[in-house]
Amino acid sequence: MPSSRTRHRGTVDGAPRRRSRDLLRLRVGIDSGGTFTDLVALGGGIELAFKLPSTPDDPARAVERALDELGRRLADRLPRRLARHGRAPPVELEVVHGTTVATNALLEGRAARVVFVTNAGFEDLLEIGRQARPDLYDLHPRRPPPLVDRALRMGVDERTLADGTRLRRPSGRELDALLRRVRAARPEALAIGLLHAWREPAGEREIERALRRLRLPISRSSDVAPLLREYERFSTTVANSALAPLCRRYLGRLARRRARTRLFVLQSNGGLTTARAAARAPVRIVLSGPAGGVAAAHSRLRAAGAAGAITLDMGGTSTDLGLVLGEPRRTDQVDLDGRPLLVDALEIHSIGAGGGSRLWIDDGGSLRVGPRSSGADPGPACYGRGVEPCLTDAHALLGRLPLEERLGGAIALDAGRSLAAIAPLARRLRASPVAVAAAALDVADAAMERAMKRVSLERGHDPRELALFVFGGAGGLHACRLARRLGMREVIVPPWPGATSAWGMATSDARLAVAQGLVREVDGRAGAELERAFARLSARARRELRSELGPGPVRIERVAACRYRGQSFELQVPFARDLRRRFEALHQQRFGFRHSGSAVECVALHVAAIRRSPPPRRGAARDDPRAARLEPVLARFPDSGDLEPRRVPRLRRDELRPGRTVRGPFVLLESTATTIVEPGFQARVDSSGCLRLGLRP
Repeated sequence: MPSSRTRHRGTVDGAPRRRSRDLLRLRVGIDSGGTFTDLVALGGGIELAFKLPSTPDDPARAVERALDELGRRLADRLPRRLARHGRAPPVELEVVHGTTVATNALLEGRAARVVFVTNAGFEDLLEIGRQARPDLYDLHPRRPPPLVDRALRMGVDERTLADGTRLRRPSGRELDALLRRVRAARPEALAIGLLHAWREPAGEREIERALRRLRLPISRSSDVAPLLREYERFSTTVANSALAPLCRRYLGRLARRRARTRLFVLQSNGGLTTARAAARAPVRIVLSGPAGGVAAAHSRLRAAGAAGAITLDMGGTSTDLGLVLGEPRRTDQVDLDGRPLLVDALEIHSIGAGGGSRLWIDDGGSLRVGPRSSGADPGPACYGRGVEPCLTDAHALLGRLPLEERLGGAIALDAGRSLAAIAPLARRLRASPVAVAAAALDVADAAMERAMKRVSLERGHDPRELALFVFGGAGGLHACRLARRLGMREVIVPPWPGATSAWGMATSDARLAVAQGLVREVDGRAGAELERAFARLSARARRELRSELGPGPVRIERVAACRYRGQSFELQVPFARDLRRRFEALHQQRFGFRHSGSAVECVALHVAAIRRSPPPRRGAARDDPRAARLEPVLARFPDSGDLEPRRVPRLRRDELRPGRTVRGPFVLLESTATTIVEPGFQARVDSSGCLRLGLRP
């Protein structure tokens, strides 16, 4: 976390630290999702977690409400300190925010008006893209429109060769003319992308100097993504410019409203950064929310002693999946609705299956679940505002949710509305509403099963040898069903599963990633040359991290992107002198073969500078199992092949003593989520606080 010597006054990172001995410092994670906004607060012996409905029209309102609610809950806990010190201690918050603002702006076309400057004759490259077809048999493929209209893509007479030689450079007169054209277009931000600028950025810098007089945010491809492949590099640079004004306003507004609050943002790579840095490079936070869950899974799995797991984060709008094998899998490129973005990111696969996913019948008469979602407004029918049937309504109708309690402490559920919403589908399908609800669970499970195989089997890992780490508000409702379908050995449910992403944000490390493209054959002489290049890149990463967060210990990670010569894709290999051997071993594991006689190329270097966050001092948890049992409930378990309701016990998780084993079926309740322990499974809480589910022997 940041050093106490870092200056913060007058920046979007909030107020300066106080040195008072009585100061109560809390690290707060806030995950702003499509349906709920989750908050976790840790520190000073305090542990809090709760959920509030999101405000999709203005996500900042939900964040403000969450912080206000935190203040009210803290006020209830501080009188004990008041009795000791004679006054309530001042409270300083370090807030790590995971936001979907950048993602939604790109998906919904709400990005800023951008002028893109590139080489004359290459203005249409953003629209041409690649020839890859996302769906081979789709006769009418849909591609997202470019973020920059054709009239706003402007060419200059500049050419740099692949080896970095400047063949032509624009004259001062041409740059003055460009300035006039750009000013007349009235953009909100500028993006500059030239051919081979990753090798020689001088041309982009000249254009940037000429356009600075406009006092607009400027993104250069040689700064945002200095890597090979011009289309992907340009796409990333334009996205960064298109997001900059919006994210700057959003983060600045949040910081200004909060005294004694230091605002940080979670990046797509699972590491935090300052709000100021996130506002400069918003393209790095497009997977901000899901990354918090994978980062939390890594920490929780390590504490639970589990080596490898598929992570499944099922929320209200989508399900996000990842793979953790000692360390989370990382990538240097993500695809957002058909737009490639060259960013350091945790490898996450998302599908449109969440608690708010709508149930509908397609033209062929088949029941479908998602990808459309009711989100937070109006939400599933059982929330009391919507009328469209959703996956949560199927669970409510089957008795798998606590209808007499408030979901997330805020929403009362009404199974009668779920029945009314599902009944029209049942009539069309000539089935009972209960049968349709059970079928909806099967359809959602099938989609999640396919996604789980994609992140495991398609990458050479047998899911039967992995654990399933589930979280999110709806993850525990499907956990045992999915584990049975894939023959997985164990299910792990962390504490506060519905707020696990927020917990990951509150405990995340700072991470600053830099990259540099190159083309170098991995031969006997490559080791020393790559070592020198990595040393320069590592020094830059350390310098930039310390400039943001102040002095402190920094750990460096080094990864080389390698491929066989002629391949159009790379594998990320932890750097060592035996780089070729490591690459070929990874290629064999991933694809089942290697080309021992072919040349291996290194085409990019990736360095991450990491500042560890100190673990917060935790409070004591209650562990009296006598208070755990509630009144039994009638619930249905379609996975067992029987739709008749069973009378099953309900337990409260926060009262279960570690080591205690409970046989299913039963319903486990807690403040942020519900977990269904299906027939044939048993559950116990381990010493780390995680719930371990497995088939009974």
